[in-house]
Amino acid sequence: MYIDSRQLDSKTPIETDVCVIGGGAAGITLALELAGRRLRVCVLESGGFFRDPQTHDLNAAVNVGRPYPVAATRLRYFGGTTNHWGGHCAPIRSLNFEERPWIGDAAWPLTRAELEPYYARAHRVLRLGEYAYGLDNTVRKMRMSLLPFDPKRVETVVSRYNPLRMGREYRRAVDESGNVTTYLYANVTSINRHRVSNYVTDVSVATLSGRSFTVRARYFVLATGGIENARILLASNRIQAAGLGNGHDLVGRYFMEHIWYTSGLILAADPDVDLPAYSRLRAIEPGVGVRCHIALPEAIVRQQQIPDFRAEVLVRRSDAFHDSVQSASAIRDDLAKLDFPDRFVGHLANIIKNPAPVVKRLWADQPPLLYVLANHVEQIPNRDSRIALSTERDALGLPRATVDWRLSPLDRLGIVKAHRLIAAEVGRSRFGRMRIEIPDHEERILDQASAGAHHMGTTRMHRDPRRGVVDPDCRVHGLPNLFVAGSSVFPSGGYSNPTLTIVALAIRMADRLKELLKA
Repeated sequence: MYIDSRQLDSKTPIETDVCVIGGGAAGITLALELAGRRLRVCVLESGGFFRDPQTHDLNAAVNVGRPYPVAATRLRYFGGTTNHWGGHCAPIRSLNFEERPWIGDAAWPLTRAELEPYYARAHRVLRLGEYAYGLDNTVRKMRMSLLPFDPKRVETVVSRYNPLRMGREYRRAVDESGNVTTYLYANVTSINRHRVSNYVTDVSVATLSGRSFTVRARYFVLATGGIENARILLASNRIQAAGLGNGHDLVGRYFMEHIWYTSGLILAADPDVDLPAYSRLRAIEPGVGVRCHIALPEAIVRQQQIPDFRAEVLVRRSDAFHDSVQSASAIRDDLAKLDFPDRFVGHLANIIKNPAPVVKRLWADQPPLLYVLANHVEQIPNRDSRIALSTERDALGLPRATVDWRLSPLDRLGIVKAHRLIAAEVGRSRFGRMRIEIPDHEERILDQASAGAHHMGTTRMHRDPRRGVVDPDCRVHGLPNLFVAGSSVFPSGGYSNPTLTIVALAIRMADRLKELLKA
């Protein structure tokens, strides 16, 4: 059942067993997993079924760190950011769950093996087909050619894609569940703890139309995304001045992203070689595509003591890689305009120094293929990279979030080391040669780097409440009936896009709630 909260007249608190705050990937998964059971489930969704400008404005935040497109990375209506994602999925590698002293406090209190059955179940929710990411049962099965690299030096990894719009896909299933009621345009303004006990009693809800109400539940799940999860906890400060779950000043800290940095050019020795396994999606099952990327093997990441590394490979036809071809093109363009070529002597010297590419270009119908590395890498956990509250307030009177995204020298060093290793393998395998483009000196680390729109780490998971906001069950330390869902609980992000893991953890959480409620 769906209810428009703007039409509610009653001031009587809504009573339920489980209150899920947020109707994105995690919230919808929880609703599906708890559907049809002998318990009452309430989902509070800030928006409706379509994007609404006034509701979307509640996402606006104050940027105080690196440039960050805060509003563009979130959608505030049923389905959340699955309404515009690319469907890119892969499990987080085993390495990222482990203790890695060189990047600080990044270990998960879970193992990859513990999450494995939930990843398989998440595949069914996300309509990703068979739970298979090995080369033999994906790419080689489809007889696609791969880069000739030694997999012990530089490996090929596989991702699956299905841009499932979860709000649209599961709207009817949630509606017909019989025990799930979804309140649309319902904005949680505060999570309220009992004055004496450590239990959450209710949440305060408001609409932009001026209506307000409360929801009481036995268990609450906060599932509003990495920025909003932290914002709501920090703003829920009636009893605890620093905010709920923030007794050790951890809520909002360790804000992580995936660093998106296009740098690194590979020119193949064969100018016409084409490897579509890397450049294009290939359908492996109806509605499901696969695509290859290059990564450093886990053993190499440990040996080099760097963040985890993956690069998508963009294939372009270009002659810009060779200075001699670039010079020949400049001379050609000037002569075509009946101008004497500018810097003619310098251009001629470039051509004489390396004439082979020019000769090949003269006889080719098209420029040679150029492989561009679109690096999509792990950001190390950084305590000073954080979400906090600003003095500016939104239309509901809540403090807007401030986003202070920070990178570290190791983030840059990791990409540099990875590029050197890849360049060495490009040469050793005789595939071609690679130009490393990262500047030696920048005023700001990775000056041109952008983000993958993946908000992680702001309510991190740890067994020790002094080192994490939630425990291994994603329950807030010290608050027995409050859970947090989504990538904000990730202690580290690896290089994999987070949605598959978000859904897997939500399924695991639903199983835990069933046990607690004996449902």
